[in-house]
Amino acid sequence: MSFVKRSRIVSIRVTQDEYQTLERISREHGANSVSELLRQLIMKSEPLVSAAGGETPPEVSKELDELKRKVDWLSQIVTQSLVLQR
Repeated sequence: MSFVKRSRIVSIRVTQDEYQTLERISREHGANSVSELLRQLIMKSEPLVSAAGGETPPEVSKELDELKRKVDWLSQIVTQSLVLQR
């Protein structure tokens, strides 16, 4: 996985409950942080996909593919762990 320097910040305010929900969802989807999950969701949103000519931008596709691989890998680990606990 390559590191991409990001130099701009987008800020939103959420309640403590909303943030805890975002943290849980981030973990469940294999994101390293709430920011990473939200960035992925924003970048694949309809307005941005349309602005990019109807296709997902290549960098987003690459990140989504990586995320899918991580989720599959974690799913295998959890499944193996559950089998060993029985």
